[in-house]
Amino acid sequence: MKKLKLNTLERLLMSAKFLLQQGGFIQMLTAEGIKGKVKFSPEELDELELKDNPNGSVSWNYSKDREVEYEFTDSEVSILKKSMEELDQNKQITNDILSICIKVDKL
Repeated sequence: MKKLKLNTLERLLMSAKFLLQQGGFIQMLTAEGIKGKVKFSPEELDELELKDNPNGSVSWNYSKDREVEYEFTDSEVSILKKSMEELDQNKQITNDILSICIKVDKL
């Protein structure tokens, strides 16, 4: 098991922009499992004051932002690294997901 700390923005982007969007059946099941780990509980939604904005963005109370530590299995780490490699090969790493890439690269 490997540990990874993610802040609110990284958790939001993990599902939306970072993880594989297509792949084999097992890869996609594993990616869904990762999404399940990093999703926000109803209590966290309230605590962080997360909300959808009319322009399609998401906002929260930044003063309540914190990193949450997650444990990932070897197969989950493999999917995280594959996601990063695919984004890198396609030159799709953007500033908003760069911090996730740096953290995943260190796993």
